[in-house]
Amino acid sequence: MAGFQEEPAPALFSVEAFATPFEHKLLATASATGTATRLDFRAVMLPRVPAIFAVVIILSIWPGVWMTHSMLVTWFSWYPSKEWITWAWYLPLTVVPLPWYVLKSLKKSRDEAHADALSQIERLAKELDASTGWPDTTTDV
Repeated sequence: MAGFQEEPAPALFSVEAFATPFEHKLLATASATGTATRLDFRAVMLPRVPAIFAVVIILSIWPGVWMTHSMLVTWFSWYPSKEWITWAWYLPLTVVPLPWYVLKSLKKSRDEAHADALSQIERLAKELDASTGWPDTTTDV
């Protein structure tokens, strides 16, 4: 299975749960239920890509103000030379949409990870010759 690896206790193993833009992994834990063993799964977002997003956003907004102001003053003689004028329109255009973009990206990523996690669980159930615990959705009703 893609990305299968052993995990430290209390988890048993993990597999990749494909999602964009933020990667996830599906952690499996076990619990005994009578004579059977039950596997419980939890999708976890990997922190690397969100950290990269945050660093890129932080490091690009403020230098972007300076670069934009410099280009506008150089190319257009009519543009005001005071930097605060560029700040006044540039910062709202770049900062205000960020919460919506981040929330939309997180939702998209979680939805994709959930869908892929379900398919990974079904593949694991077939490999282990086990039941997923939910009704069979492959048959026509």
